Amino acid sequence: MKMMLIPFSSHIFPSYLGLFSRFILQCLSTLILLLSLVFCVSLFSEHQHKLQIIHGDFMKVELPYFDVCVANVPYQISSPLTFKLLAHRPLFRCAVLMFQREFALRLLAKPGSPLFCRLSINTQLLSKVDHLIKVSKNSFRPPPKVESSVVRIEPISPPPPINFLEWDGLVRICFQRKVRRNSIALSLDTECSLSE
Repeated sequence: MKMMLIPFSSHIFPSYLGLFSRFILQCLSTLILLLSLVFCVSLFSEHQHKLQIIHGDFMKVELPYFDVCVANVPYQISSPLTFKLLAHRPLFRCAVLMFQREFALRLLAKPGSPLFCRLSINTQLLSKVDHLIKVSKNSFRPPPKVESSVVRIEPISPPPPINFLEWDGLVRICFQRKVRRNSIALSLDTECSLSE
């Protein structure tokens, strides 16, 4: 492996960040750290020869080339982060990401599942997604309110020859109609049961 991208957010304790990254440095030629906290940058100044440090917001910076991305993803940016990674060129080899369990299950959902959604279709169109491990909320201090899961995302190479914006527009329309149809069916069922 040549280059790994690790976007760290403010909820990672800095000493763990340093320990984890120094361990990873033994296996890589370059480690790219995307840090949102200014004080974290000083932790790595002694390893500059193997490090590329980018200070900024993951969703706003232009990502450099990398082979692997490893991240604990905040819930509020799970979907945008996933699609920013999948749109990145050149394609990376894989991403190992920890998401809230509900989001991870939607990434993995198959047609016919109640969790199958626009996110499932688009992610599976562009990549192979595997569930690696369930992470209990008791693994964290303080424990969050939700469970987590770690997934591996491997982009399909070459990507399908489609205009993704047009495709996503079509899928969005289909799912809006599905939601309307399901809500109409639910209201009809409710009316029938009330009239009986």
